[in-house]
Amino acid sequence: MLSAEQMTALQNRQMYVNIHTTAFASGELRGQVLPEADEYYYMNLLGSNEVPVAMTQAAGALAIEVHGDTMVLSGAFAGLEGDFDVNIAGGAHLHIADPSGNGGVDILLNTELAADNRAGIYRASDNTLSLDESQVATLLSEQYYANLHSTGITSGEIRGQILQEVNFFPDNAPAINTPADGGLIELDTLFSNLINIDWAETATDNNELTYLWQVATSPSFDTIVFQVNTAVNTDIDLTVGALDTLLASLGVEAGATATVYHRAVASDGAVQSFGPASEANFTRPMVTSTVDLLAEGTDFEVYPNITRGLVQVQAELRNVGRVELAVFNAIGQPILRKRTDNIGRLLNERLDLSQEDNGLYLIQLRIDEQPVTVRKVFKQ
Repeated sequence: MLSAEQMTALQNRQMYVNIHTTAFASGELRGQVLPEADEYYYMNLLGSNEVPVAMTQAAGALAIEVHGDTMVLSGAFAGLEGDFDVNIAGGAHLHIADPSGNGGVDILLNTELAADNRAGIYRASDNTLSLDESQVATLLSEQYYANLHSTGITSGEIRGQILQEVNFFPDNAPAINTPADGGLIELDTLFSNLINIDWAETATDNNELTYLWQVATSPSFDTIVFQVNTAVNTDIDLTVGALDTLLASLGVEAGATATVYHRAVASDGAVQSFGPASEANFTRPMVTSTVDLLAEGTDFEVYPNITRGLVQVQAELRNVGRVELAVFNAIGQPILRKRTDNIGRLLNERLDLSQEDNGLYLIQLRIDEQPVTVRKVFKQ
């Protein structure tokens, strides 16, 4: 017989079944205990489900029971990079879109926050909602996704597509086709040149699939240094400049060769299947030293590094050639170029990113068409 405390936990959807094995002593199979319902839906909340991808270790999960036109939602999350942002439509809500897109807010969720504002739970008693005919149709067509916002990543830090149970992982995870596993790629100094990465179109699933491309410093992918959502595309074009900036951020010197590992991931927006790791060896191009081009004691400054649009760029340059500022998005696509004639004195330029999407941008200083140095900014 259950105690009063256990009965309360059961009613609040706070009990789960865990099956332990010798291979996974902490638990190999787990499932939340939910009351009888007409239908069940479930989603994992991850930064890699965001569009564009959010680099975060935060995670969570939500379960939904449907009783006629009534929806009961429960779950939890933890590990946000910033405080849960209640100023963005309450901080958590359901949007309408498929896994590769973004849509408007349709249903607000009630969150019970932890003391640190980085974790929270969703009690069934606070998230029992009556759905209208259109909302029932949207749920049945699996077009809802849950999105949680934080002050660290205001566009959304973790997200999950609401899919009907039982939901299987995508079959036949995609393997990288090109570049060949273990191959050497020497990046040239023409940073606008494109490098294509593509993977096999083998993944299958009952739900709509979207793809991710991930880069890590080890084949176990313990530390992912870059990832991007490619929507339904099974390839991605990256500029030499974007790859060079990634290598520079890993501490690779100009002219040196570094080994990284990359893979493709098939996702239905709730669960993911990871393709095998492929080794890639990149050699950075030789470029003129920044020290030779900047005045003594001067830094190339870009501020603020987190902005809502306007970015100030400053540096004192030696008497060198034509100066240009180039702005690239996270996958290396050029979005802005600005030439300046402030040679031999203070470079002081303002860049406006207010019309661009939220995310990571790279601001590159170029002199005589040659890339010199790069700084990162985040637009939110």
